[in-house]
Amino acid sequence: MVRGIGEVTWLQQIIPDALAFPVAALTQLGSLWFVTLVLYVVYKRYNRSEALVTWGILMAGTACWRAIKTAYPIPRPEQPFATAADFPIILSRLYEFFVIDTGAGFPSGHAVTTAIVYLSLARILPVSTSVKRYSAAISVIALVGMTRIILGVHHAVDVVAGALLGQMVLSIAGGVIGSQPSRRVKRALVIAIALTAFNLFVVLFVGPFNVEDLILFTVTLTVAGWWQAKQADWMISIPYTQRQMSRPSIRVVLSLVILTQAIIAVFATGVTILLPSI
Repeated sequence: MVRGIGEVTWLQQIIPDALAFPVAALTQLGSLWFVTLVLYVVYKRYNRSEALVTWGILMAGTACWRAIKTAYPIPRPEQPFATAADFPIILSRLYEFFVIDTGAGFPSGHAVTTAIVYLSLARILPVSTSVKRYSAAISVIALVGMTRIILGVHHAVDVVAGALLGQMVLSIAGGVIGSQPSRRVKRALVIAIALTAFNLFVVLFVGPFNVEDLILFTVTLTVAGWWQAKQADWMISIPYTQRQMSRPSIRVVLSLVILTQAIIAVFATGVTILLPSI
């Protein structure tokens, strides 16, 4: 089998056991919680619209790899670099949070995440030179991919496929979103909603229901509703004849978002209960 060509064993043999925890910490550079925090900092300090565009593409990419894993569940390697039991009780819980992954292994979600986020940051951050930014981004992508292989949660082909998928999503979404600043955020969030909804459909009708996929969709929908409400709030300072939305419209947008989430939650729960009996 192509996925089992020995990459995990080879890398694990040259890395000292004492580096297990540092490697586990480095892999967090590709975790959703960490990159979301990074994008929040970019949103607050550098470029709000581009941070939201990147986040929207990230949600779209996350939906893609989750749908693939649901539709084609290929198992992970069975050669862990270390286990939680190898560490003191305090560190064991943290190591378990950092490393323990269950479910399908192809493609690597961390690789998709790093490709989308760090290549996007290389484009938008106003620091150093473009060559240095992209070199740093590629280095982080490679580093996180290596940690996934060393930890024994992915084969090399999982990581390579994930990085290629992330770059593909970034390129296609970038082309669809276009370059017009006033439309980029809206289009990115629409793409994110569409793909997270598709992923939810796959989970409900192809694979076992996972609440994380419902959360992914509802969070995306909530952020889109929040952004639309913010847009309306900014319009308040514009003369009345030029306003596109009023304060009542803000309440309508948020109410629709909450109502939609409630309907989806009830529907997903019902399908989960009824499917086993069909």
